[in-house]
Amino acid sequence: MWLFDGAMANGVTNGATESTTADAIGTFSVAHAVGHNTTAFAEGNLNLAAVQGNGSTAEAGTSPADIGNVALNLGNRSSVEAGGGPTPGGFGNLAVNVCNTNQVLAIGGLNSAFNIGGTGNGVVAEGVLNNATQVGGNARSPKRPRVSNSGKVRPVDVVSVTCGDPVVWAGALPGSKWRRLRSGH
Repeated sequence: MWLFDGAMANGVTNGATESTTADAIGTFSVAHAVGHNTTAFAEGNLNLAAVQGNGSTAEAGTSPADIGNVALNLGNRSSVEAGGGPTPGGFGNLAVNVCNTNQVLAIGGLNSAFNIGGTGNGVVAEGVLNNATQVGGNARSPKRPRVSNSGKVRPVDVVSVTCGDPVVWAGALPGSKWRRLRSGH
């Protein structure tokens, strides 16, 4: 039995083939979707998914084992996910997108991923206690770099932090090359 869920979808300007959906499954989970063809989905407990834009999604939690995740998406044609991803049990993740045509993922435990003001980017933090942040840059290459605890970095359009040792931060500002900022070891 689930308690105190809330879901609200507003797609009043949708056409005949468009839909806007919000679904919250769990205890104290909330989903809020506004725009053409948008989806907000919160599964698990204490999760929040909110999307404002056209053709976008926000997903906080993907299983009943996901707890305390937040996915916020303010942009068109973008996808944001916070939670356990393919493995159940994600907790305390935060994924935020503010712009169009981006993918932002915070997967695992206590991760954060932010795309602020950039277009066409992929920002991924996965593992435990990692952060990936992109501010103001636009995608320039179809390649996917990885910023990992091995210290190997390729300067292209995606900031990605993966698990290994805990506590890794990576980020980029407009005009800069993606780089590893600090590692826990």
